[in-house]
Amino acid sequence: MVTYVEENPKKDTLYGLTRILLHNSYFNGLTVCFNTDGHSNASGGNGAGKTSALNLIPILYGAEPNQLVSQVSGKQSFIDYYLPTQASALVFEHRREDGYRLALMYRHTTGVRTIYRFLHGSLEDTLLRDDIRPLLNAGRPITEILGVLQAQGIEVSRQIDNITDYRAVIQNDKRLLRRGGSNRNRDMALARQYCLGGPDSHMSHLDRMSYSVL
Repeated sequence: MVTYVEENPKKDTLYGLTRILLHNSYFNGLTVCFNTDGHSNASGGNGAGKTSALNLIPILYGAEPNQLVSQVSGKQSFIDYYLPTQASALVFEHRREDGYRLALMYRHTTGVRTIYRFLHGSLEDTLLRDDIRPLLNAGRPITEILGVLQAQGIEVSRQIDNITDYRAVIQNDKRLLRRGGSNRNRDMALARQYCLGGPDSHMSHLDRMSYSVL
């Protein structure tokens, strides 16, 4: 049984992270949504998941996942702790001047690495649509759900399979984007369309700064 928990996000901020959704993550069998638009207060007893939730902020910006997860998961890797099955996902919704975007992380079919994708639209436009929620509730693989969304005309990016390329895109980090390689043009186009802030926002080291603050 999947439970969806959220507060209504504010609508008066032009840019920024608005919500984080965990589906079949360390909250096993649940879909949980945190509102991050404004000030938040994390409270609860030991083992309630407070640190696990806070660790997601640097992960959004492209921090090395396994550096963050060791303090809350014991000996489990990031992927085994946050993305234990093919039906698990971490989703970050952020608002730009030209609308909402999603950064999505899920488990590769081999189970040994994280796949990153971007979606055009809000959670309600995509993963929380009335016709998609039954697929989430049924525990269908994330790849299958993305295929359904694409077939219905939702923009879903090509997959990114390493943290450095994801970091370059989400921050629109020009230094990282100028690296050589076959994915350079792809990543520059993805950064303009899906990065935090907007196509003209150039950021760097947010992964390290947010990790240091945490």
